[in-house]
Amino acid sequence: MGRPRGPRHCCAVRHHDGRILGTVGYMSPEQASGKRAVPASDQFALGTILYEMVTGQQAWKRNTAAETLTAIIREDPPPFSSATPTPPALRWILERCLAKDPEERYGSTRDLARDLATLRDHLGEVSDALPVEGGAGSTPRSRGRRAILIAAVCAAVAGAAVFLFPMFRKPALPVWVQIGFRRGIVWSGRFAPDGQTIVYSAAWDGGPVSLFSTRIPSTETRTLDLPPGKILAISRLNELAFLRDAHFDRFFVQPGTLVRAGLEAGAGRDVLDNVLAADWSSDGTQLAVAREIGEKVRLEYPIGKTLYETDRPISNLRFSRDGQWIAFCEGGPEVTVEALRLSDGLRKVLSEGWFPGAVGLAWSADGREIWFTPQKQVRDSSPPLLAVTLSGKLREVVQGPGQLRLYDIAPDGRVLIARWVLQVGVRGSTSTLGEERELSATDDSLLSDFSSDGRKVLFYDREALFLRSTDGSPPLRLGDGYLSARLSPDGKWVLAISPDGPWYPVLIPVGAGEVRRIGTTECDGVEWFPDGKRILCEISNPPGTFRLLAIELDSGRATEIPIAEGAAADFTGGGPPLSPDGAFLAGLGRHGDILVLPLAGGALRRWAGEGARSGLVPAGWTADGRSLFVYRGGNVPADVQKLDLSTGLLEPWRRLTLEDLAGINRIEPIRVAPDGASWAYGYVRVLSNLYVVEGLK
Repeated sequence: MGRPRGPRHCCAVRHHDGRILGTVGYMSPEQASGKRAVPASDQFALGTILYEMVTGQQAWKRNTAAETLTAIIREDPPPFSSATPTPPALRWILERCLAKDPEERYGSTRDLARDLATLRDHLGEVSDALPVEGGAGSTPRSRGRRAILIAAVCAAVAGAAVFLFPMFRKPALPVWVQIGFRRGIVWSGRFAPDGQTIVYSAAWDGGPVSLFSTRIPSTETRTLDLPPGKILAISRLNELAFLRDAHFDRFFVQPGTLVRAGLEAGAGRDVLDNVLAADWSSDGTQLAVAREIGEKVRLEYPIGKTLYETDRPISNLRFSRDGQWIAFCEGGPEVTVEALRLSDGLRKVLSEGWFPGAVGLAWSADGREIWFTPQKQVRDSSPPLLAVTLSGKLREVVQGPGQLRLYDIAPDGRVLIARWVLQVGVRGSTSTLGEERELSATDDSLLSDFSSDGRKVLFYDREALFLRSTDGSPPLRLGDGYLSARLSPDGKWVLAISPDGPWYPVLIPVGAGEVRRIGTTECDGVEWFPDGKRILCEISNPPGTFRLLAIELDSGRATEIPIAEGAAADFTGGGPPLSPDGAFLAGLGRHGDILVLPLAGGALRRWAGEGARSGLVPAGWTADGRSLFVYRGGNVPADVQKLDLSTGLLEPWRRLTLEDLAGINRIEPIRVAPDGASWAYGYVRVLSNLYVVEGLK
């Protein structure tokens, strides 16, 4: 019979000129006929190999290639001889694999692999049932021959099962090991050079953002003896680069003062102000930084040498593993993932069109891809971790529950990642309540307006517009997609902008009635005049001037309100309702100042803030129109003050905060009723856990 032979080349494909390429004796009938191969063709080839391994002879061998092809198409293989102790189960498998019609073979190769694996696992049982040549009077020679044949059958089945097992084996799932266990926000994290130490920045239980370190697999965490801040990078020399006094009121960038400090000991040393992002060079001696210079953002390496300049914020600055590229995210209305080559300054946009939220970024372990965690909108149910090559080829790595934030990838492929759970809510209080009350509909309620009598709040929840009483009664749904919603002075109507272009002002009835369009002027924002007969239409133009129009409700007639050229260039709107007498509009300037604009003409009044991120923000007018309630944007807790417009003096009014400050990132917007006895505000809470993930590819 000869020894069982190993597999030969069994594949065959049709060349572009019509020739059939491959080993003739292992082709399927459909391939031998010149037809296109199908998945079941591989089953036929495997059956041919198994037949040869078990019987010791080729199933279709003839004198010429043409005769062999004819035999494959028309004939059956020689039957198993009585001298070949083949288990019936294996014969049935081979007969099915060698069926001439592909439809009569296995429905999927996984089914074939499963049958072979089952047969392999029970070979001991079937071998005992095989007949022995010569029966009871068999000789030692015949018994030895039987043992050899059984061994050949076992080898054939086991080999085929091992070959096919990966086809139906499920891939190993990633292993997520949690390393942060308190309530709060994890803002960033990095692996230290030893691969076991992790340094991360978190605000636990309502405290400041501090630096912590932990070692895998320990659950113990120690607080580093350094100023509160956000970790940006750890050099190969165990030197930290972090931001002190960072502004954590935004998710995409948190600018602050860049500090260098040793991981184990030593006080931090300030390096540079107004830094958005930084990373160490591959040798650990130099820093690349992205920092604000006036209205511009510069990418510098080394510090002082400009590689790239833009008017958009830059975050997630990361050197490639070979030190030849710097990857980063560039923000604005949309976020882009980019890479800049150091040798010649070539800059590539690799992925774009993402929501301007936090986009974590790191180079893959092999350095061939950039992994990042983008968002499509402010509340993505489960945005994926993506990978992109320098040629722009994009793929999905993994998708998990909640919002993922990628912080780092170790050289061995382990990934440091956080899972964020976002809550946006509304709270309010009136003189009759005596205490604040949660007024949100779900975990995505964004405050839009507050009635002057303190009895109603208007808010968005997952793009739907709701009106709710501050007594906690169920919210009233008014419609979907409306923008810039404002309550009328009498509380019977809601003024908003149509959800579908053109962006015309519309009136939405609180009770019975139809939605009514006002005029034919498109607006970016709208406000009520106190008389309830006119509305103010705001037309913003970021690179140009701000415009205001008064539109009459009855006629829809629009009248331009003159604004001094300097004021129009600086005004951005975004303030509370008009003053009680309708003569002034409060809003924000482009540089974080509070501006009060007289609508009947006259000089613009300005109160200097402290920059767009920390300046004063108007929250409402007092009843006499002489003062504004103001607060500093992004502060937690929020200290609301009264700004006397005649003297410019600030007087403390009230501190707004929550009983549970864990994960609270901001308290805004804030609206205060004219009598100062009622207020409402929005808040953002982020609770996140930090994980080390193994097995991501």
